[in-house]
Amino acid sequence: MSALSRREQARLDARTQIMAEGRTLFAAKGYEAVTMRDIAKATGYTASALYYHFKDKAELMMAICSEDFLNLAQLFQAALVHEDPLENIKSMGLAYARFALENPNHYRLMFMSKAPAGLELDKDDQIRQGDPNQDAYAALHHFVALAHQKGMLREGLDDTHLVAQTFWAGVHGTVSLALDKGDELWIPWADLEQRLNLMADSLRRGMERT
Repeated sequence: MSALSRREQARLDARTQIMAEGRTLFAAKGYEAVTMRDIAKATGYTASALYYHFKDKAELMMAICSEDFLNLAQLFQAALVHEDPLENIKSMGLAYARFALENPNHYRLMFMSKAPAGLELDKDDQIRQGDPNQDAYAALHHFVALAHQKGMLREGLDDTHLVAQTFWAGVHGTVSLALDKGDELWIPWADLEQRLNLMADSLRRGMERT
């Protein structure tokens, strides 16, 4: 390995570590409460080293969110194995849940934290809004719209964004309870996998024309 490639690998490793620690701190404390010095302390780098990789906290947050939203969109694409658009919708719901449960800090930052003021994620040039290959919501809506075009949705379900957002809310609620209340002994929780499958299947059947 050449000296140049070693330097490049070290740079990539440092960037990855900074993003990982930033994600953890932002998810735990909130974006506004975390400083670049906090992240530097967590990584063991100096604050000036962080600014070599990211010009400010907003750019770091943007990089984290871009990476995580692209990863989620790629999981959605991998879940699209059915001819039936309603089955693909269900599969995306389960992929979303797996992503949340396997990456709780990512998920909390993406979907359970308010976007910082002035941070315009929709202006990110790494993710094309409305492109189903990069935009997870666009992928979900695409298959809801396809089901509607094929006459597969229940009569009256003509607002495809309403249907997509209701499905999303149902799955989000299930995984949010699991993340935040899953260790509550007061509730005799049923098996999580069964809850997720029942929720996704119930939402799928609830939108289907019979």
